[in-house]
Amino acid sequence: MYDYQDYKPELFKEENQEEFLKIRDGIEAITTLAGCITMGKAIDFGKGDVWLRMAMVDRLVEIGELIEVERRQDLEIPAQHRIFIKIKS
Repeated sequence: MYDYQDYKPELFKEENQEEFLKIRDGIEAITTLAGCITMGKAIDFGKGDVWLRMAMVDRLVEIGELIEVERRQDLEIPAQHRIFIKIKS
C-alpha cells in the first residue's frame, strides 16, 4: 500500500532528481495547456517505481506547486484518477 511518508526520503537522493524534474516539467507543460492533470498522466513522464513517481507528484503538492482537486469523500477513487491543478507559476 502506498504511503507518501515511506517514499519521501527517496525523493532527495541524487539518483532520483532527474526523474523528479521530468515529472515536474511534464506536469508544467500539461497544466499550462489543459489547466489540470491526473496522477496517471503525471507519473507517465517518469520511469521506474510507480509509487516513487506518485510520491514525486505528492511532493509537488507538499511544496505548493500543485493542489489536489477535492473529491467526494464517499467515493473511492483509484490513485491514478486523482486530479491536480497548478497553483504556482
